[in-house]
Amino acid sequence: MDDLRLPKHKEKIGYRGNSYAVETEYDSLLNRVSVRLFKNRRLVSSRSIRIRDGQIEKSTEREEIEKRKEKIAYYHREEYALLISFFELSQKLKLNGDGPAHHSLGLVFLGRELLEEAKEEFLLALVKTPTYSPVYNHLGIVYLKLGMIEESIKNFQTALKIDPDFADYHHNLGTAFLEKKSYLEAEKEFQEALKLNPRYQEVYLNLGFSCLERGGIEGDTSTETILKEALDNFKKAYQFGFKKDLRMEELLQKAFTWEDLSRIYMLLKSLLTEESSLEIKSLCDYFRLRFKYDPKVVEKKEVEDYLLQLSQEIVEGKNYPDLRHSLALAYIFYSRYILKLAEKQFQNFIQLSSEKKSGETNLEMSRELEKKIELYLEESHQEV
Repeated sequence: MDDLRLPKHKEKIGYRGNSYAVETEYDSLLNRVSVRLFKNRRLVSSRSIRIRDGQIEKSTEREEIEKRKEKIAYYHREEYALLISFFELSQKLKLNGDGPAHHSLGLVFLGRELLEEAKEEFLLALVKTPTYSPVYNHLGIVYLKLGMIEESIKNFQTALKIDPDFADYHHNLGTAFLEKKSYLEAEKEFQEALKLNPRYQEVYLNLGFSCLERGGIEGDTSTETILKEALDNFKKAYQFGFKKDLRMEELLQKAFTWEDLSRIYMLLKSLLTEESSLEIKSLCDYFRLRFKYDPKVVEKKEVEDYLLQLSQEIVEGKNYPDLRHSLALAYIFYSRYILKLAEKQFQNFIQLSSEKKSGETNLEMSRELEKKIELYLEESHQEV
């Protein structure tokens, strides 16, 4: 299909002195919609949305083009609306948001690589909840992405002082040391993470990379031993996470040189990036905030699309416990729409029937259920 016949969408928004733009277009070679986010004319993040089988029915070329146009326009509107909603939530939270809410919005911005916006929310979270360790952890990630390695190390260490038994915190601190080229300190943290989570795929990958970097130093007489250690870690990274691949298994069996292992690392790193759950998890944080702070304006179609996307992510491999939890919360929130329909029918029954008492009893029960759901959603937001 000729990409020139499909439109390219672009819209801008100004917020607090910055210019943001969303750009959306179709890539026929990959059969994907590409959505890119710019800040002050600089690309900050992009995502590629695969058009799944069944989304575009087989038809004439003209009809297929029109359907793809609709899909491109839909994804563009969705991304642009999300961006506006992020900023609106930021304004609302400044008035009545608690620490966990600012933390969640920080994760939403982090999921779109809007690092300064994420940093601002995390710092606001610390003002309200100064002992909440996940904020220090994610603030450390932001500083690391901004190239502020010492600041990131300080924040990861603070997170560990508050909660020393989190494998993620040890892994992230190790990653910061790795960026600093402090390989032995990095490997110490990676080993601590593995004590807490022996199947932590990314830790094995980074531990192998650290060994690989040490093995590449000229004059190191223990290079062969170090390279073997790197290979062992790469094998475990592959074993504990990736879908089985005969080509990768052959590479792991035949690898011997520093160059062989470098190639394996790059391939595994690429696969790990493809499997990253940051984007979908940040979307979960966004909807939890909407459920708490915007429940009356969340549209039924929004929740239906969110439920569908979460379900597809889980079916396609991101079967993480926190995604299951988010899916369950979304179903509970969606039940509010069903209860509203039930309430309307009970009201009709009361107007039309002489047996009003049973209708009034059931109407009150329905309203009580709705209140309990709202309370549950608020409490669940605090726990995540």
